[in-house]
Amino acid sequence: MRTRSQALIEDSSPGEGSICRDGDAARPRELIQQQVVSLIDEFLRAQEISI
Repeated sequence: MRTRSQALIEDSSPGEGSICRDGDAARPRELIQQQVVSLIDEFLRAQEISI
């Protein structure tokens, strides 16, 4: 079954919808997002930039 994001991408760029699929044994997206936020936060703190 295609996700909504896959359908939107496939409509505009046929064959590219596969980028929306998670691989087998992939990390949960929530975990990936938390890790990205943590890395950005660490970088900004190291640069003494407040957000």
